[in-house]
Amino acid sequence: MGDTPAKEQPSSGQPSARRDFLRQIAKDGVKSATSLLGVVGAIRHEAGALADELRTVDPLSERIADAPQPTRRSAEAALDLPVDAGLTPAGATPPAAAFASPVRDDAQGLVLLDVRALPAQILERRADTPSALAAAISAAVMAPGPVRALAAGLSLGAEDQSAAPARAARMQAAAAALRNAAPHSDALRDEVSAALAAAPGSVAAVVAGRATARIAAYANQAERLASALGECGTRGARVASAPGLGATFWGDLAPGHEGLRRAGAAQLLLSTGPSVDPRGVTPLGALDAADAVRIGIPAALMSEAQLSLAIARGDVCALLLASDAVAEDGSALILAGGLALAAAAAAREIPIFLIATSGTAPAADQSQLIRRATEEEPERATLLTRAVAAGVTVHAPRYEILPAGVAQRV
Repeated sequence: MGDTPAKEQPSSGQPSARRDFLRQIAKDGVKSATSLLGVVGAIRHEAGALADELRTVDPLSERIADAPQPTRRSAEAALDLPVDAGLTPAGATPPAAAFASPVRDDAQGLVLLDVRALPAQILERRADTPSALAAAISAAVMAPGPVRALAAGLSLGAEDQSAAPARAARMQAAAAALRNAAPHSDALRDEVSAALAAAPGSVAAVVAGRATARIAAYANQAERLASALGECGTRGARVASAPGLGATFWGDLAPGHEGLRRAGAAQLLLSTGPSVDPRGVTPLGALDAADAVRIGIPAALMSEAQLSLAIARGDVCALLLASDAVAEDGSALILAGGLALAAAAAAREIPIFLIATSGTAPAADQSQLIRRATEEEPERATLLTRAVAAGVTVHAPRYEILPAGVAQRV
């Protein structure tokens, strides 16, 4: 055992030194813990502040849980209003998702329903100038239907208060901004032209007169559709529809849905269609479904494949399609998915009706419609490509061209 070292005998001063050492460790531990808790608290405080800031910057961040949220685009910078304008206060009862009117006039400005937030939130945005309105159209804040025409007229009417020497230039600039926001919309083009032709001081009267005439025209269009549907035996039957026919798109009176109500349709079978916003998740068909329920028409939302199958089985008596741009040869721009529905209806010999705006100056030729149909696809395809494997080509059209003669226009 000579190799085993002898144990060191403890001295009388060691226990005290050890206690001092352990006491110092304990003090250091308390200091470290206090410091760490302080850091954690600061981090939590900072994280909370950042979360609040993010909630303020992006009021739509909680509209759908775990869904990718749209990125704010530069066009929205022209919307001069608080980003949380129109949000339902905490604890308050939210209004119905089917809003009464997507556009309303308020104190020489326009209050627009942000359709990208529906149906989860009712979010309103105010536009006081044509440039702000054009930005709202470009950023998909407004519905893609003819309701833009009324908004354009009201916005140009506000410009009538400008100084006489600058009025003409301001009106032309406003018209250019609005036309560029939706260059192929027949209704928008007509309203802009009418407002530009109005005499100084009379724009507001022209806008009011045209709004009244438009409501009357929509009512007549609804009556024509109801009559046509009556010949198809619509009362008590189901009708199929692509998106774009509800009040959110057309305004307070939607001729397509009003015609269905007058015809006594038992149920509306709706295709989902593309999303409201290329970066969003709310389908356009969901807005139409909410509008249909609001006026008392039971609605069912289906994918294009499901609805095509229902049409092929003969479960519906008619198909409705919507368009806000019709070419001179009769071809029309419709939302993606409508062609497949039309093909299924034609094969079954089911009547197809096209509900379109009445434009006094139709598009010159089909090439303009084709250009509009293709201009949005690259952005949508780029977003969808992120969800597929490398090397897979993605096609994501938002619009399609309905050939002339396929549908009966009402």
